[in-house]
Amino acid sequence: FRSEGLGALHASGKGIGVAILDSGIAELPDLKDRVQERVSTSPDLTGPVDWVGHGTHVATIVAGDGESSQGRFQGVAPQAHLVSVRVAAPEDAPVSVADRYAALIDGLDWAVENRHLYNIRVVNLSVGFPLVAHQDAQGKSLLLDPLDQAIERAHKAGLVMVAAAGNQGSAPGSMSNTPAHHPKVITVGASHPNGTPDFLGDDRVAEFSSRGPSAGKGRPDLLAPGVNIMGGNVAHSRAERHNDQALD
Repeated sequence: FRSEGLGALHASGKGIGVAILDSGIAELPDLKDRVQERVSTSPDLTGPVDWVGHGTHVATIVAGDGESSQGRFQGVAPQAHLVSVRVAAPEDAPVSVADRYAALIDGLDWAVENRHLYNIRVVNLSVGFPLVAHQDAQGKSLLLDPLDQAIERAHKAGLVMVAAAGNQGSAPGSMSNTPAHHPKVITVGASHPNGTPDFLGDDRVAEFSSRGPSAGKGRPDLLAPGVNIMGGNVAHSRAERHNDQALD
């Protein structure tokens, strides 16, 4: 992340806890001892294992200090401390849809219950699940959010929740997942910088980034750079196997 286009913005994140609700966080030099706790609510595995690699990548984008790249690539808050809440099972894991929803709900509740212990101020939710189709007593079709009450509890507890808009593409209404649609979270779409550090002029919304409107809000709340972002890699993870630039 480069801050030239943001002017004199120098936010280190020191003292702030960020809960990463994702696939886990592996041990990497860029995070050192700043991962203060690792827990798992996903039923397929326990412990800090990140077989997917996504959570570790996100964690270094949030708080990597750049050690592996001699300071060239740092996260946006390189002095923040992290809490890894493993809520995401691999796509091919024998975990039911209901259990996947339950893992994320339990992870949010865990962050609320332990927010004072780790000074958790921010929850990162780079995950997404479909809303649930339902018919009311009159036969009217409705979309329900199984995570709604957990999000409301976290919001009431004062946690700032940041969710990815999703990767469903540029069609109108593609931002149809939870938690991205929820009005109590900050929903972030991806911008494409076109290879320049300046945020003005040639930036555009990335083709894969989901668009509104959604059931809960008109559009993503903001955009952030989301193409060719450098972050931590987990050896032999699913992310590495599906990224032909990972080893580079």
